[in-house]
Amino acid sequence: MSVLLERHAVKRGEILRILLAEHPEFVSTKIIRNCLDNSGLPTEETSILSYLVYLEDKGYIRTQRKRGERSRISILMAGLTAMGIDLMDGANSLQDEGVAL
Repeated sequence: MSVLLERHAVKRGEILRILLAEHPEFVSTKIIRNCLDNSGLPTEETSILSYLVYLEDKGYIRTQRKRGERSRISILMAGLTAMGIDLMDGANSLQDEGVAL
């Protein structure tokens, strides 16, 4: 695996760890970005969105848009699915090269 692909896989794995820690709650992309930064994995917002699309396409997470009570801005939130938990737990020998755990 190339260094670039490995870096993407590590960041996807860290996103899943962040979501697992907050499960069953959803987490905003801002919190995900802050957690990645604090873990020494600084990541641009556009890359985070790309990682979330990838993880959602694989069935590991689900996303939803949430509007603030007084704001017209919607916030993208992500939460772990049962399949995502199984991947994190190593259940059923579930493995994915695109996600480093």
